[in-house]
Amino acid sequence: MVGPSALTDAACQEEGMALRWGTLLLLGLWVAGCSTTRVVRLDTGEGRPVVYTPPTNVKPIPVDEDAFRAVMSQLVLGLRFNLRSEAPPRPRFQLASWEGEDDAPPNTSGRDYGAWCERQDSPRECLTLLGGGLPLLDGQGRRELALSFAWDGVWDGAQGAVRGVINPLVLKAMITSALAAYMVMLVVPEPVTKLVALALTTYLVAYLGLEVFFNLIDGWQRLTRDSERAVSFDELEDAGRRFGKVMGEDGARVIILALTAAIGGGASNIASKGPQFPGFAQATLAAETNAGIQFSAAMAGGIRSISIAEGSMTVGLAANAVAMSARRPGGGGGTHVQSRLTGQPSRPGPNDKQPENIRSIARENESARTLAEHGYSVEQNPLPPGNGTRPDYRINGEYYDCYAPTTSKPRSIADTLAGKVERGQAERFVVNLDDSAVSLAALRQQLAEWSISGLREVLVVQRGTVHRLFP
Repeated sequence: MVGPSALTDAACQEEGMALRWGTLLLLGLWVAGCSTTRVVRLDTGEGRPVVYTPPTNVKPIPVDEDAFRAVMSQLVLGLRFNLRSEAPPRPRFQLASWEGEDDAPPNTSGRDYGAWCERQDSPRECLTLLGGGLPLLDGQGRRELALSFAWDGVWDGAQGAVRGVINPLVLKAMITSALAAYMVMLVVPEPVTKLVALALTTYLVAYLGLEVFFNLIDGWQRLTRDSERAVSFDELEDAGRRFGKVMGEDGARVIILALTAAIGGGASNIASKGPQFPGFAQATLAAETNAGIQFSAAMAGGIRSISIAEGSMTVGLAANAVAMSARRPGGGGGTHVQSRLTGQPSRPGPNDKQPENIRSIARENESARTLAEHGYSVEQNPLPPGNGTRPDYRINGEYYDCYAPTTSKPRSIADTLAGKVERGQAERFVVNLDDSAVSLAALRQQLAEWSISGLREVLVVQRGTVHRLFP
């Protein structure tokens, strides 16, 4: 016979179980309802940003191990550092002082540095870098040491590819420090404007997808917390391996490739070496789907800034860097960039047979078509603004002059632009470089070193592509 107290206990247990299940159900509904939708805000500076919602559950682009090894062996040949030195450089993380009976560092629980170093390609150098024991590291050192374990799933492939050219251990330390610096830059509540960081972000989002990119940021923040709380070598290693799982093998490989290219020459080297990366053709298309960004325009200087907030990424970019996927209805809210070409093309006068005039007019009309094809709203030969000038275009509501130089000197182009600004002819320009030997980089450097008072904007048309040169 069951007593009253037993029945009461059973009823309480049943009620408690029901309460727990109800709580779990409500919690599940709350999490589902509050899950963050990842969005990209594409800000061209022309009205409200385009809000683009990329597809979810995007799989990272596969990076084959053999292809990864082949590209790594090529990238390391371009490194500008002497990484074969017998004595490894002083590590970025520093040994802190401790109190003890002798000069030996405290013991670790579980595995120690020595055991891990014995598994590395250069155990002696590894011990030199790590101080031969578990140091009491500062925050940066703890993060970087934990992060070094995140590569273990793929580093064997990189190590085998570079061993004959450079010191694999030192390269690993450099890549680890570079990734740590990049991740810190992303989590700081300030827009990212460094060209190398913009290039890295473009590649990561293209190869991994926006969801995985945000998971990397979340994973980095957890690694930071865990490494700060770690009291043993094992805990730092566990924190790094968790971050490695977030990266995944494909993600880790593309990060290693991109960072190695960056170490070899910054953003320009990433842009020039990127086409060698496994899956590059897929990545150029995936950038449009994953972030609403036109990859080639982005890598040609079309992205000015990137800001990361909770669940969203805001990209400051040129209009031609906005992909068609973001402009189509349903691609996102906001004001979409409408590309069109209106107005009357320029024509030579009936008696104008000067080859230079004919060439210049042809480039003017060609530039208008190229601008429209890249997302700009272009009106040729608009009504004069009433200040005595006759601009060649009105682009997205602003007046521009077209200039197609033939000179091989960047300073000559800058002088011509300065003269037009000084005379009040224009403040914004479209410069067609197809007949000039001046490179985009040389002209950008000229305008950076020799500022033109009153100059507001310069767009460059070159070989069918539009580049925002200034500002």
